[in-house]
Amino acid sequence: MARLIGCKDLHFAPLTTDTSSGLTYGTIKKIPSLVAIDIKDSSDSVVFYSDDVAEQTINTFANKEVTIELGYLDPKLEAEITGQKYENGVFIQEATPASKELALMFKAELSTGGYQYVCLYKGVLKRDESAYKTKEESIEGQTVKLTGIFSPLANNGRVFIKANDSDSDNSTLIGKWFTEVPKTIGGGRAKQ
Repeated sequence: MARLIGCKDLHFAPLTTDTSSGLTYGTIKKIPSLVAIDIKDSSDSVVFYSDDVAEQTINTFANKEVTIELGYLDPKLEAEITGQKYENGVFIQEATPASKELALMFKAELSTGGYQYVCLYKGVLKRDESAYKTKEESIEGQTVKLTGIFSPLANNGRVFIKANDSDSDNSTLIGKWFTEVPKTIGGGRAKQ
């Protein structure tokens, strides 16, 4: 049984088209210094009753909540990811940023060797807080946290995929994981 023992190589690609007839992404870029990434389903259960007993339970999926912790984040890249502005070397936060939908890809090391590859297809990220602290007797580094919501694609309803490189069926898909946004089963790959 393989356990996840790390994560690295976080990348993003801007989502440019997501319609029933097309799905395209912009150029994939790396986000350096990944410390951790948490992915949590936001869902609800609906219970139907009849004859005084629970007859059926239906789970409904809403979205995936994502929290990313980075060692650092360059202001220009932060603006690109969050939809804020970067002009003449200055990061500018506005009250109404142009939120940018994007895909995220990364890989997680497995205890048995190899990696699990993960892709989230459509979401928006933001930075909610910044922390600054004076130096004391020992230096304490500050990290950067991004949070976001990832929803189903309009094109095919997909939200998330993962694949282990130990499965030989995945070799072609994984071989291009960070050069093309992966799109599997029924339609090949998303256009770049």
